Amino acid sequence: MQNSMSYSESKSNRSKFDDMFSKESLLRALVIFIVSMLGYFIPNKFTFFQPHSVVLTWIDHAIPLIPWTIWIYVSYYAFIIAAYFFASGHKAEQQVYAGAMMLSAVIGCVIFIFFPTEIPRDLYPWLGRSDMHTKMLDAIREADRPVNCLPSMHVCMTFIAAVTYSITSRRTWAKALAWFWFVAICFSTMSTKQHYFVDVLAGFGLGVSCCALMLQRYRVPFAQVFSSTYTSNK
Repeated sequence: MQNSMSYSESKSNRSKFDDMFSKESLLRALVIFIVSMLGYFIPNKFTFFQPHSVVLTWIDHAIPLIPWTIWIYVSYYAFIIAAYFFASGHKAEQQVYAGAMMLSAVIGCVIFIFFPTEIPRDLYPWLGRSDMHTKMLDAIREADRPVNCLPSMHVCMTFIAAVTYSITSRRTWAKALAWFWFVAICFSTMSTKQHYFVDVLAGFGLGVSCCALMLQRYRVPFAQVFSSTYTSNK
């Protein structure tokens, strides 16, 4: 009996692995990634209207530039990509992720084109630093012009990924870890001075809106985000 259960579990795990890295799954992931990147980098490289300056709050003044948090900031890419594959085998949850990511990318792109914002990076010079943290931050700043600030797509898409982990996993610790890392990435956007607090709020609002629409569309209960007993949809 025990051997039979072990075989069944092993077969289920192999099936999930096959679904995760099937050609169809990889193609969908590639499409989501391309749409998300194009939605950000096209208006980042080509500005059609005069950018507006981001409004600084007391929170922005209270958070100093912390170069080592650039590693938390760049962990965003692994976090959002892994969320898609984490939801493999759960059709509705993966559709929530895909739909929310692509919708937010399109909305973000429209905002970036017609209401561009910029961040005054000259307020935070390096002061002669040359360590590995600032070198990485230099590379990010060289590739990413100081526009496309509001909403923060880092915050928006990390929220979508955290929701995806939460609605897919029934383990409390996994949900807690996903939300802890969401908060850490939100903080890193401000501690690297890539974004300010108003950008974070706008990104959070966009992420919540897109997730709410997709949760409703694919009939995934909102309570599943926090529940540890709900049985995930297949």
